[in-house]
Amino acid sequence: MQVVHTRLTEKTNTDQFLIVSHFFKILFLKFQVPKKNKSKNNKSLQNIIEMLTSSARKRGTPVNVKPFLLSSLVPTTPFPYYIYKGSLTSEPYTESVTWIVSPTPIPISEFQLKTFRKVGEIDTTLNAKRSLFELGDRKVNFVRVKPQ
Repeated sequence: MQVVHTRLTEKTNTDQFLIVSHFFKILFLKFQVPKKNKSKNNKSLQNIIEMLTSSARKRGTPVNVKPFLLSSLVPTTPFPYYIYKGSLTSEPYTESVTWIVSPTPIPISEFQLKTFRKVGEIDTTLNAKRSLFELGDRKVNFVRVKPQ
C-alpha cells in the first residue's frame, strides 16, 4: 500500500488540485497473511476494506473513507525503515519523491488481501506502470529507531 503525502497548492478549473512535485512523500507498507490465523482481519484496515467492498462503489469514481489515524496501520513499537529519493511509479513519473519503506510486513487476512488485489485487477490505473530503474547514484538509508 502506498500512502501519498503531498501539499495541495493550486486549483484547476475543475476543482481538482495540481500538485507541486517536490512535496511528495510516499510511505510504502507491505502486507502479509500470517501462517496462523489467516482469517483474522486487521481492524486498522476495516474502513478501507468496507469502502472497497461497497456495492455502491463504481470503477473510477472517487470515494470517501471514514477518517482514521495512519499511525494505526503501523506497529506501535518503533520499527526500522528505508528512506531514499526516488520517483512516482505512474505518470508523470516525477523524480523528486521521498520514499519511506517499511521492511516489516503488516498482518492482514486472506479476505483483506484478496480485496486489495481485486481493486488492482478492476482498475489497472492503480498498478505501477514503470519498469525498475538502476539504483544509480541514489543513496538508500536504513533507519533503525531505538525504543524509548
